[in-house]
Amino acid sequence: MRMSRIGWIGLMVLVSSAARADRLLSIPVARPLPFGTVRFEGLYGSKPRQFRDEFIAISPVHQFELEMRRRVRPDESGEWTFDAAYNLVAPIAGLAPGISFGGLDLADETLDGRRFYVAFTFREQTDIGIKGEYADLTFGYQTGDRLSSPFVGTKLP
Repeated sequence: MRMSRIGWIGLMVLVSSAARADRLLSIPVARPLPFGTVRFEGLYGSKPRQFRDEFIAISPVHQFELEMRRRVRPDESGEWTFDAAYNLVAPIAGLAPGISFGGLDLADETLDGRRFYVAFTFREQTDIGIKGEYADLTFGYQTGDRLSSPFVGTKLP
């Protein structure tokens, strides 16, 4: 018996709603926010007073980003902190990586603490859709007093 596309999508939604994730991965990427753009993101748990992430980012100058963020957890203060990033170059699909460096938690309010990073984002165009979609692979390194580690992440269409 063959399942339709809607059936598969329904099955994935059902399974993913029953699955639990241990953490949300949030890493810096070398993909600049367009100049003059403001972005708001929020992640709210089933107990909003205990679990909440909020982000407000702006690109006031070309290649430069500022982001205010707050992370509310039982073991963290929930105070606002900020990140700053300079995007040296944007990724060119199939040719060259984007390069970004900056600081995370510059107000030193999270458990990870203040840290600085460099990130490289490689972009490839896929055969998905009429015009094609982009897939990104980011890797980098962050260092600080409480946390120093490499990181890697992907964005798939």
